[in-house]
Amino acid sequence: MALDHITTDLPQTDFSTRKLLPVELKMPIPGNYDGNGISSYLHTQSFHPFADGFKVPLLRLGSYRDLKLANNYYKGNVDPQYWGFSEYIRDEIGPKKIPAYFFDHHNMALFGWAEALTEGKIQKGATLIHFDAHDDCGKSDIRINNIYDLKEVAYKAKQLKYTQFIDAGLKSGIIGKVIYVDPDIADAEHEDFPGNEYDVPYTRIGINSPLLKKLLNRGDSNLITDWDVDFFTDLVDAQWREIKHGKEFESSEGKLRLDITIREQMDTIAQTMAKSGVITVATSPPKIYQVPPFTPQNPDQRTGILDQSIALNLIMQMFRKLGN
Repeated sequence: MALDHITTDLPQTDFSTRKLLPVELKMPIPGNYDGNGISSYLHTQSFHPFADGFKVPLLRLGSYRDLKLANNYYKGNVDPQYWGFSEYIRDEIGPKKIPAYFFDHHNMALFGWAEALTEGKIQKGATLIHFDAHDDCGKSDIRINNIYDLKEVAYKAKQLKYTQFIDAGLKSGIIGKVIYVDPDIADAEHEDFPGNEYDVPYTRIGINSPLLKKLLNRGDSNLITDWDVDFFTDLVDAQWREIKHGKEFESSEGKLRLDITIREQMDTIAQTMAKSGVITVATSPPKIYQVPPFTPQNPDQRTGILDQSIALNLIMQMFRKLGN
């Protein structure tokens, strides 16, 4: 993946001008979707109650190539430089037709898991493989009474904070084990966190951990792959700046890794997705700090930032790897 090909010149849609049009679908329409491929349970735009009114769009069947950005600014007196998806998309990936859900708000992944459960794509007690810059394992008081009731799941998923959807998955029984793949630890590290009053139990590993390879080699299809694109924030940011501006940047542990590392890590995530019963992807706008458009005159402005346009570009490259 040549990062000098990453661009912020990507399709964008504003909700004020968007019109809902019928879509041509290459997949059968499940019973939970109408004739236009719109979800029966996430069919209207709403607001997230714990994000000062960040917009939550509808979900429809389509292709990851349909993903577009919208200026999903917060209502109220907040800087409007916040971008997310104009629509959420459910795609089918590879010859196994694995359902793949594309959200900006990560808490909405819970809905994708529940829908996959109702369709028999996964069974209760699935292993979650969670690629993320954050563990997202905080506890919540919100409980799902009936995980097969997608109307309830859709409503309560919107009530969850971004750090609580895994807890909801565990409590509902969809998830039996959490494997958190942390981009910031060495590959050989392996930590079993027992949980406490604030966080649920999980196993923390590096992306090249022997545990992940063993899990993928055992042929267990009851897997959920969950990828937050902020997994690559530090690597993409540093290499974008190095490639575009000819600068050398070093971390406290030595020279930053080159873009081949990102290619290899994307290959590992793609292999994990191909083994899974369902895939969820998030770009987490409230977590990924966003700023006004980047200018070459001020390269330091991008420090620590993976903005939504680059996140969308990485999604496009990831799913091309999967042959879609």
